[in-house]
Amino acid sequence: VTRRARYLLPLVPVALLAVADVSVNVFALRDGVLLGRVIAPFDPPLFNDAQREALERIRRGDVRGGVRFDAELGWEPDPATGAYGPLGERLAPVDDDPPSAKRLAVFGGSFTHGDEVEADEAWPAVIDRLRDDWDVLNLGVGAYGPDQAFLRWRRLRDRLDADEVWLGFMPAAAPRVVTVYRPALRHHDGSISFKPRFVLGGDAALELVANPARTLADVARLVDDQRAFFAATVGVDAWVTRWPAAYRPTGTHPAHWSAAARLALTKLEAAEPRAADDEVRALVRAICETMRREVEATGARFRVVLLPHRSLPHEAAWWSAPEMKSARIETDALAGLVLAGSRGLYRPGGHFSPSGNEGMAVALEPLLDGDDG
Repeated sequence: VTRRARYLLPLVPVALLAVADVSVNVFALRDGVLLGRVIAPFDPPLFNDAQREALERIRRGDVRGGVRFDAELGWEPDPATGAYGPLGERLAPVDDDPPSAKRLAVFGGSFTHGDEVEADEAWPAVIDRLRDDWDVLNLGVGAYGPDQAFLRWRRLRDRLDADEVWLGFMPAAAPRVVTVYRPALRHHDGSISFKPRFVLGGDAALELVANPARTLADVARLVDDQRAFFAATVGVDAWVTRWPAAYRPTGTHPAHWSAAARLALTKLEAAEPRAADDEVRALVRAICETMRREVEATGARFRVVLLPHRSLPHEAAWWSAPEMKSARIETDALAGLVLAGSRGLYRPGGHFSPSGNEGMAVALEPLLDGDDG
């Protein structure tokens, strides 16, 4: 064996591994899917068949799911379904309240809206039945974060004539406040949509970053054009920003040329914690504080009510943190913690069952008799 051969021999395994890596990348990962899982780079940023079908519907101008496209909020209830009233409130069977009844307007996400149950089974409707002296409007919207709920209240405030405003808040949904593209946070989600978000300015004041999709056609364009998608979301959407190489257009990052690197990038991006971090905490606190000030300026009372998810032990610790308590966020609703982990109180999709909604209403109804604190 020559001297040159002795030097080159150790490089043979490296060369073989490199060839194998390139071969896997070119052939096994060519379509960006391995064993049914989408592999980075996520170009296009679609993670399952339901999202691909949703894109096809959007190209036809069809949103579905009881919602319609909204340039400001991302989506809103579709009154054409007949399920929502003039304010976008979810309609339940008429409960005749006396003319003297006060009005409670409840905003929030799917746990407020009452996903997986009928309109009259959602906890706001149950409270309405329990209290003849209150007219309760359910203004929850599925998949909303507290930022969208706040913006929706701003849109409706001059039409509400509310005596009290509640923000139904499930801490597990808190990370929505740092995203603008829904599937980046929840890869398994069945829909595709963009939304606005807030950021904190230098004086800790909320500054609005507008929804990057101003038309329904923009939704399809941004998903179809990875360069446009990346430009619109990097630095704005926390999940895109934390692992930007996973969302860059194919071939524009060195990691894209290696199967091992692509697999590692996919694993790292998926392992990124979706739980609340410092930015999420700060934004939720600022949203609640700002909404409180603005609601109280209208003469109404404001409360944040905790809506427990089955993962509540972690959420309760997050919610009870000193910095959250110092924001004057309502804690009376912690009575609802009894729901956590209780069998039969949640639907298969994770939302409250009819009995869970009933229990939530019973826990929250006494708040209507409370003082301003």
